[in-house]
Amino acid sequence: MKVKELIAELQKLNPEHNIYAVCEDQELVGNHKLFEVFMLESVNSAKFIGKRDANDMPVIKFDNGPESTEQVFLNLMYRF
Repeated sequence: MKVKELIAELQKLNPEHNIYAVCEDQELVGNHKLFEVFMLESVNSAKFIGKRDANDMPVIKFDNGPESTEQVFLNLMYRF
């Protein structure tokens, strides 16, 4: 999702509501729950180099070099 798409979706909502993130990925949630809930702690941007490992999992290295790109991060809190 691009920043402009996120902004467009957020503008449809009540600006006084809290933001939560929900994940249903069983590798994160485990076998005992249907989903995990996170709270949005902050939003920022950083430069990094992104790749995928041998298991096709995303891996990032924070870096300011010529191969890096600036992207946006939503920082989540596990406990709220």
